Amino acid sequence: MSKDSREQRRAQARAQREAAEREAAKAAQRRRRLQQLGGVVVAAVVVVVAVVLIAGGGGSDDNAATDPTATINATAEIQEQLDGIPQDGFTLGDPSAPITITEFGDLQCPACAHFSNTLMPRIVNDWVRTGKARFQYRNFPFIGEDSTRLAQMALALAEQDRMFDFIELVYANQGAENSGYATDDYLRRIAGAIPGVDVERAMKARESDAVLDRLREDQALAQSNGVDSTPTFLVGRSGQTPQKVDATQLESTLAQLDS
Repeated sequence: MSKDSREQRRAQARAQREAAEREAAKAAQRRRRLQQLGGVVVAAVVVVVAVVLIAGGGGSDDNAATDPTATINATAEIQEQLDGIPQDGFTLGDPSAPITITEFGDLQCPACAHFSNTLMPRIVNDWVRTGKARFQYRNFPFIGEDSTRLAQMALALAEQDRMFDFIELVYANQGAENSGYATDDYLRRIAGAIPGVDVERAMKARESDAVLDRLREDQALAQSNGVDSTPTFLVGRSGQTPQKVDATQLESTLAQLDS
């Protein structure tokens, strides 16, 4: 892909972000009010890359991303959300489930965090936990350097079958776009909040051939499927050709496949 094409894609994605900004800000305010009632404070974020118009809201506490002494948000909620659901590398749920959902995401994308903090719990409870669908996550880190650092750590934790714990915690504790928040200290704190994780093993594995090869495979898969924004989903019956949808279409598409 030429440099001009990449620049055009990024310009288009940023135009979409600006169009969605007002809706996302309102959603984030609703999210903060709900979290304050529950004792969890999450700062508002600005949507980038994809237009996500989901009722609720999304976001993270920037202090948790930048302050090395800050408490990691949403650890109990995410542990409860994923408890008892099998993880195998980049797949969550029953490997023989009749429906496969594949998300292409960038871990520093606020639109992806918005999906994670609002719709993902319902997808997990209604579709993955019930055995109706398996959920796969593919890294498409194109926003900046933090995206790549986060993706490599996610893939390193996939080797310990804890990728989804890491992904959900990152989205709940996301820093500002391209602020340099994905430091080694941040990565250690997020990974350290996951029960049973060997943090230093994951830190060392980030630069391994296996992780780098998987990252290239994820990016190639995204490009071959025409993915140009995040989050984007491929949804279909397992073993069959999936269809590409955005977050607003995901639940209706799943309902059609299940009918």
